[in-house]
Amino acid sequence: MTMEYNTRCAIAACQQLGLTWESIDPEGNFIRVRFGSRWQYFELGRSPFNAEAVACICKDKTRSYQLLQTRVRLPEMRSFLDPCGDKRYRKYLTHDSLPAILAEAESAFSYPYVIKPNKGSLGINVFLCQDRSEAEHALSVIYNKNTLNYDYISIAQKFIASAFEYRLICGFNRPLMVYRRGDGAEFNARYWEHGAGGRAQLETSGELISELYEFIRPVFAELELGLVGFDIIRAKDGDLYLIELNSAPRFDHVIADNGMDCVVDLYCNLFRDAQILEGWPDADSIGQ
Repeated sequence: MTMEYNTRCAIAACQQLGLTWESIDPEGNFIRVRFGSRWQYFELGRSPFNAEAVACICKDKTRSYQLLQTRVRLPEMRSFLDPCGDKRYRKYLTHDSLPAILAEAESAFSYPYVIKPNKGSLGINVFLCQDRSEAEHALSVIYNKNTLNYDYISIAQKFIASAFEYRLICGFNRPLMVYRRGDGAEFNARYWEHGAGGRAQLETSGELISELYEFIRPVFAELELGLVGFDIIRAKDGDLYLIELNSAPRFDHVIADNGMDCVVDLYCNLFRDAQILEGWPDADSIGQ
């Protein structure tokens, strides 16, 4: 059996809380958990706690920016449709060539700036571009239809040199976990590849957790989020910026550096809150 960490920790939480669960696939990565009289389904990092539209908004960096830019501080960005993309979407084109895209990006941002896919994950195809040749290369990689990571929308984003980067995991509008991602490199994409400095370090300072939570708290006025990871950087000047949201956070690097117990505890707290807030039967008896 090849079970991923997310479902392994969810099952361990079920066992601690006395919740009934069943594996649907032979690997144990597609499970269902009984909350009161209802089954709820979990598949890898995906949970039943976010509506489909909300999960799509989180994955789509352009939509997230459009929705949240007046609510919380985000790095300024521009989005660009692939000039050679599907003909059905040509009516949405605002820039008909890579030079036109680069000219617009350069008018908005000075080098270096970031170019990345609109719906990418795990830091794949995220580039810090120092000049036009690097920016052109970044666009050509993102718009390459012959790769698995093709995206028909690219993003140019103002580069904010970070002092630290954090992920804040929230469940039903309350903080469940904070960890620092890497050693504070100015550009921290794929931090786990930074050798000895690429650890996921749990943060337990109540002051820090409260600061990060209060920073992103306005997001909950716009989105009903059952489980979400907020990627947040602290800039060199101390300001916080929200980089992106993840409605299906994974915990591989946290577990590799800190063990499973912290993530099992997270799922226990999440399941207790889900039972209570969703009004499922037996809410008072869970885990007793």
